[in-house]
Parts: sequence; structure tokens; C-alpha cells
Amino acid sequence: MELNLKNDIVFKAFFAKQGNEKYLKSFLEALLKKKIEEIEVMRRSKFASNEKR
Repeated sequence: MELNLKNDIVFKAFFAKQGNEKYLKSFLEALLKKKIEEIEVMRRSKFASNEKR
């Protein structure tokens, strides 16, 4: 099965995955044509809003 980064879910899963920050940084630098010193990915649980109180 071939995964395509043009798919939003695959894009987010790849670039937001812990350990792939260098790829996200490189992608953003190429897109923005600016040097990025540091990048932090904020990961949120997709289940956080569905918790029962």
C-alpha cells in the first residue's frame, strides 16, 4: 500500500509524529523560504474533547 503525503491525514500523521520534527522544519523552511531556528510540535489527543466529566 502506497501512502501519499497529499492526503491530509497522512500529511499530519507524518509531520506531527514524534521524531519527524526535522522533516517538518525542512518542509516549512522550503515553503516559507526562511530559516527556522527551533520547532515544537504540539500534540493533542483526538480523544480529549470526548472525555466524560
